[in-house]
Amino acid sequence: MKILVLGGASQIGVAIAKRAAEGSPSTAILAARPGSSHIEQAVAQLEASSIEVETIDFDATDIASHPKVIWEAFKTRVDLAVVAFGVLGDEETWRDHSETVQLAQVNFTAALSVGALLAEAMKAQEKIAGSRGKIVAISSVAGERVRRSNFVYGATKAGMDAYYRKLGDALGDEIQVLVVRPGVVSTRMVSGRKQVPLTSSPEHVADRVVDALKKNKRMIRVPRIFGAVMAVFKLIPDAIAHRFGL
Repeated sequence: MKILVLGGASQIGVAIAKRAAEGSPSTAILAARPGSSHIEQAVAQLEASSIEVETIDFDATDIASHPKVIWEAFKTRVDLAVVAFGVLGDEETWRDHSETVQLAQVNFTAALSVGALLAEAMKAQEKIAGSRGKIVAISSVAGERVRRSNFVYGATKAGMDAYYRKLGDALGDEIQVLVVRPGVVSTRMVSGRKQVPLTSSPEHVADRVVDALKKNKRMIRVPRIFGAVMAVFKLIPDAIAHRFGL
């Protein structure tokens, strides 16, 4: 199995690659920012599980470089591509123009850019080799109903989520697209922040993702209870949500 992780230092992406590779000789391509301080740790973690690892430079904000990155990865068949990069921001991001633009570029524009390229590359490899690939897009429950707190992040994830859901519809049965909506995950992204209920580990997310891929699902929430939580949350009238800062 060959697995491409866009956002190659992502703890969620690496956990998914590790879990998906179990039971078969596998290669993981970690596409990460040049000079990423965490890529060596990601490589070591996968190699410890007997996974062959390659690394390629990938800068989400350098949209013009994306085609080269994707076609480099697809020199040979890619079975699974994981879109795992993102920027969280905070409650004050909306006050800063440059930070707002960066979140939009990384979480939305770059995610759509690689999504279009992955669909093209996977369709091409299916036509040539008859091999159907799979795409996993790491979204967030924050995009289901955007909250007042950190609404820039929520808005970008809402757009990214909608794109991959409809990309899956457009590709039909040719290529499985799985949208993953985790709540808070205990990764570097939230390091130093107050622990919140229903926090998941990267490994738990990976377990759910691999199970969903086997069952040909198109969307999952992690943990499962967020299905009920979000169903109730979306019923709250806008006026009440506004009053309580939700």
